[in-house]
Amino acid sequence: MDPVPVSRSISAWLKANLLVACALLLMGCIYVSQAWSPSSYGHVLQVAGAGNTGLIWGQSRPIRSDEWSVTTPLTQAAVRNQFERYNQTSFYGEDLRSNYSLPLHDWGLAFKPTYWLYGVTPAAFAFSWHYWAMFVVFLYGYAHLFKLAGASPSQAFLFSGSLYFTGFVQFFWNSNTSLLAYFPWLMVAMTAPWSLRIRALIFYWIATCWLIGNFYPPLFISLALVAAVVLWAYRPDLMKGQSVLVFSLATIAACGTAVIYLWDYLAQTAITSYPGQRTSVAGYYPWHLFLTHLWPSALFNHDFKASVTYTNVTCVGVAGFYWTAAAACFTHWTVTGLQQLWRDRTQRVLLLGLSIAMAWMLAPVPDWIGTITLLNRVPPERMVYAAGLLIVLNAWHASSRLGLVQGRWVQRSVLYISLSVVGWLAYGWWTQPESGPEQHLTELMAPLVVCCTLWLAFKRNWNASTALIGACALVHVLVFGRFNPIQSALPIFEEPRHELAQTLRHHVDVQGVLPVQREGLIGATLNGMGFKAVSHLNVTPQWPIWTEKLGALVEPSRATFNRYAHIRLIASDQVKLLENDQVGVPALFFRPQPTAEMTKTSPRSYSLEGGRIEFLETSSDAWILKGWANWTAPGIQRELLIVQNKDLPPLKINFVADQERWERVASTQDAHQLLSGFVLSVQRPENALDHPPRCVFSRSENVQAWQLLSAPWTLESCSDFMKPGK
Repeated sequence: MDPVPVSRSISAWLKANLLVACALLLMGCIYVSQAWSPSSYGHVLQVAGAGNTGLIWGQSRPIRSDEWSVTTPLTQAAVRNQFERYNQTSFYGEDLRSNYSLPLHDWGLAFKPTYWLYGVTPAAFAFSWHYWAMFVVFLYGYAHLFKLAGASPSQAFLFSGSLYFTGFVQFFWNSNTSLLAYFPWLMVAMTAPWSLRIRALIFYWIATCWLIGNFYPPLFISLALVAAVVLWAYRPDLMKGQSVLVFSLATIAACGTAVIYLWDYLAQTAITSYPGQRTSVAGYYPWHLFLTHLWPSALFNHDFKASVTYTNVTCVGVAGFYWTAAAACFTHWTVTGLQQLWRDRTQRVLLLGLSIAMAWMLAPVPDWIGTITLLNRVPPERMVYAAGLLIVLNAWHASSRLGLVQGRWVQRSVLYISLSVVGWLAYGWWTQPESGPEQHLTELMAPLVVCCTLWLAFKRNWNASTALIGACALVHVLVFGRFNPIQSALPIFEEPRHELAQTLRHHVDVQGVLPVQREGLIGATLNGMGFKAVSHLNVTPQWPIWTEKLGALVEPSRATFNRYAHIRLIASDQVKLLENDQVGVPALFFRPQPTAEMTKTSPRSYSLEGGRIEFLETSSDAWILKGWANWTAPGIQRELLIVQNKDLPPLKINFVADQERWERVASTQDAHQLLSGFVLSVQRPENALDHPPRCVFSRSENVQAWQLLSAPWTLESCSDFMKPGK
């Protein structure tokens, strides 16, 4: 090997690293000193009525609930809990060691380097530093990965930046930060020019950081496929002999360390129906979603609203590069070149890896293959990141071997523009006929920027390949860089003084428990504010609490709780599975409920100021009435009186439950109005569809007289009652 170009290459790589480091250091000083973050927690502060949401730029994304309702509130709880393992600020006292990495001051902190500032600096700055450091780790890690694939220093960093600004990474960055950022460093450690012992030790530490950072097997397994393919393609020497043995032992040691640290969590999760026993089948990922690897923004509009009706924007985000389609059009394809690629061992290995990923996503692979390979633990939609990496590596290897066209760039530009427009129209009119092409005009940005850049490259004799990658990287920033906001972390970690917190404090019971909730704020948001809220996230089932409140659990209630679940209080008398990860628990187990009585005679006197029945639903065996009554302070005796039709047999009340009415609090400015809502279920006799109990009265111990609840039918159904008393 000629030492001159090698030394020049090393020098160029070192210069590129130093240049990027200087730029990132300058940006980081501004970013962290202002306690900025990409969090969407501003959504919580906005719902809470905070005067200062801390939003600096962009907008909070309610769709990123994994972040604003889970990881950020749990981080708040860890800070309030003095970084201890068991959450004493929570009603459940749960273990904070879980699949979500938190800044706990235990031995696991050695494998959480971006959390080392917690307890040293104010939490807001440590929070900002975590996200900034992970961005740096991501950018450098994937730059090294693309360098391994043969990219020049500038190309490697441009590719890495493009990957950061893909849909999948931006949409899932705040909840899968460490999982995405640490991954390439596993291959960097294995291929470093150091002794095998040193590389194995570094690999062990990085692998443990990766596993503990966010324990999510679907991405572990899919990315392990990518790592095996990359190493087999570019460093086959590491896939045999002593290297395989040493790195296998290091992998086992890292897995063992993570299992020991997360043992209690893993032991409980393994027997849950979700996610412990969740398995997947192959082949159900739609082709039109897979093709967004070539048209990355085709299924959402400028405001990141999905143009498909059956899913949300996060599920249409892939690790798709605008560069891929452009490279396919501008690469110098020839028959001889294709034959050379087929004889290229690296290209064949990369194609094999991509074929495996695509087969699991798109083909009916037999279940037994998924069981043997563990791919049955990877839902096809969670293979999109691995598939995106393999697609771009395949395209890059082919393009770098064959080169870009030196002439006829105008004809190739027309081809690329045509391909972009065809995809734009197809997604607008054929794939999703309800949304026209005007819904995804961002797809036209790529051909405009790319063609202008390549024209300049050919005119000014720039490196066309680097110019193409740079142009597409710019498009990625313009399209996806708007998704995550710049959010100040200072309001996140301040003591909450907003309207929501003030109202909630009025409803904390004598044991310090908060038995109410705010509609729209799920997960650990209330605990993150410092409340021992019943409405909380159960990462693992909290059996002692549920057996204490509900008694011995039998099916189906036990199966309902046996999962990762957002616990929600509901106006019902039965536990309900609201969604796959949301469990509704009757509020009557945690706070006093109203009483109801059935009568066939009206009160002797009443007023017309009692509230309103707003909703009447007829089910197969019951009438459900919903509304609000003039009830105030929680804990007082609250009553409903239902006057039924005299011609019907006696009716039976199934249950009555109160319900949070936040709009009443907003309109009256009275926190005690929160539990003025009610849900009343009355058993319906056969053949009584047209005669529901429409005349309902309410009173409470601080208002002795009965008050008639108004409704659209009140005057007619109560016309035979005496006039209201004074």
